[in-house]
Amino acid sequence: MMWPKLGVVNRSSCCDQALDAALLAANRQIEEDFLPIWGRGVECVRVPRGAPGSCRELRALVLLTDDLVAPAPPASVPCIAVNPAEGDLTLRFTREALELIIRGDDLPRND
Repeated sequence: MMWPKLGVVNRSSCCDQALDAALLAANRQIEEDFLPIWGRGVECVRVPRGAPGSCRELRALVLLTDDLVAPAPPASVPCIAVNPAEGDLTLRFTREALELIIRGDDLPRND
């Protein structure tokens, strides 16, 4: 089943390899821990640099930035700015995904 997407835009000094590893771990936790309990999920995806058009298919957006006063990307979805130096990215992504799952009465269910 295709789940709604939580997009991550990397405008920080965090390398894409570290970001991809955190997204992989977050998606694994969502699939193994959240999906069986809540019956629905969210997929965390990296939004490629310079691809603002891909934001249209996202349910929410996380902007990774070293400068939290940086302008957010143009998006018609909720956006939160996160400094990657302030905590574990995997935990941050899973927390944002879980908030979407809990709030998302309109999300597809896996029943």
